[in-house]
Amino acid sequence: MAMSECNERRKVDAAITEVTKEHPVLRLDGESNLYGQVNSEILKFDEWVNTTRRGLLAFAIRDQPPNFDGLSAFDAQAHGRVSTRSTFDALAAVWRPSGCDTDEYLSHVVNHERPGDVSGQDHEARGFAALRFRGYSLPASPIDVQVSRAGVRGQFHAFASAIGTQNDDHTSLLAPVGIESSWCTMADAQAGCVCLVDDLTATTLAQWLSRDGGDGPRAVYVPLVNSLTGQVLTRRRAYGLARVVLRHNHKYPHQPVFVFADDSAIDTCHSEVVESDIQPIGAVTGADIGEPTWGRMSDWTLSVISPHLALPTSPIAFAITHNKWLRQSMECWNNSLGYASTCALDELIAAAAFCLVPKHWFDEINDHTADNLHKLRAAVLDFNTAEFGFDGLAVSDQAAGGWHTALYFSPRLFPHPVEQSFDAFRTLLNYHCPVSGSKRVALLPGEVLSWSHDPQAIEPWLTIRVNLSAPTEDFEDFVWQLGVATASLWRKSWTAAQSLKGSGQDRDATSCHTPG
Repeated sequence: MAMSECNERRKVDAAITEVTKEHPVLRLDGESNLYGQVNSEILKFDEWVNTTRRGLLAFAIRDQPPNFDGLSAFDAQAHGRVSTRSTFDALAAVWRPSGCDTDEYLSHVVNHERPGDVSGQDHEARGFAALRFRGYSLPASPIDVQVSRAGVRGQFHAFASAIGTQNDDHTSLLAPVGIESSWCTMADAQAGCVCLVDDLTATTLAQWLSRDGGDGPRAVYVPLVNSLTGQVLTRRRAYGLARVVLRHNHKYPHQPVFVFADDSAIDTCHSEVVESDIQPIGAVTGADIGEPTWGRMSDWTLSVISPHLALPTSPIAFAITHNKWLRQSMECWNNSLGYASTCALDELIAAAAFCLVPKHWFDEINDHTADNLHKLRAAVLDFNTAEFGFDGLAVSDQAAGGWHTALYFSPRLFPHPVEQSFDAFRTLLNYHCPVSGSKRVALLPGEVLSWSHDPQAIEPWLTIRVNLSAPTEDFEDFVWQLGVATASLWRKSWTAAQSLKGSGQDRDATSCHTPG
């Protein structure tokens, strides 16, 4: 494995900080959406809940007495992804006291005030999270929803701890490249072994299971959207993975494979074809794949959602599993690690991101992301054809979701030896564009997301992640400057290669091929 993610992050931040002392920098290295502002309704609710300490149902009918027509009217106007009316029904089904009618219970929920401390595990917030899980066909009750104040990362930490301490045997984790390296380090400390694959498919999973012997517990990390490449978990791939897991667990019930599923990016598909085909793995059942006796993936999966794409500052993540042992272990580890000590107000604000942010907010950002991706691909094709004469650059052909994708650089572009993508990152960051007003460009080295350079590969690419959600003008500036910088590098590399040829010296084949 490459350097730990924390070391890489520090190197990235230090390099950017040094450059920003003298030059403006276009930051395309971060996680957050750069195009759309936080939805105004979330900001209104944030202010309101911190003032009144009352929940979303109260916010929905804040100017009138508690009534169901008010909830329905709010839902019709808000166009949120989770209905307040349906959420109340879910809450009432679990927590309405015997002898209390629905009108009385609605009044109780609406008028309930929360403390501002870390009492946490708010019923109403868990109700909205449960409805969000149900929205993509994952059965969920509010009582089963678990909350972490450390985001998806915290849920993964507790999951790795639970699996890693299941018994004394060797434990291993399978994950696709794109998982943060710090998560691998965390899992390695808890589970003992992390195996990375370029593409997580039914075939690679089956091969790993057959190759990785022993009686220890095993786990698989399955993101709905790969944070490096933008690859989306389609129905076909999800069904294939589910078939391998369910078959294995049906055959070896005492040596099960567990799954950590990060479904947070479910609203970020920017490919219309893939959008209708996206499939959270926790929602797959044996019946879906023609094997009803094999049970449900939710029996072996911890499904996690976070509002951080719509609300980057939120520390909250919600999780659900139908596996009793895993649920109890998660509760134990979240408490032990301090992640369960949440603030009810933070939970409600996180829930508001599910309820109050309409689908068209995501649609607008997704359309913008798709436009920028198209511009980048067109520019790369032009660079390769007109400037380099070979594939000096490439864009991930898997990008269909999320707000990022991988940009690949051939080592041949560089006039100096490059051994990791951090070298390419620093070269681009320090490139001085002679045009007045231009900015330096900061991208994210692939090593931060567990990618590692293989100089023996057929295509020994250097990999850098780019944030596709930048505003149009900024992104066009980036694409233009990318062309200028790489063309300048290639000319220097070409000149150096010719000089070495003329002197009769050999040069590393990765940087001295002639154009074409």
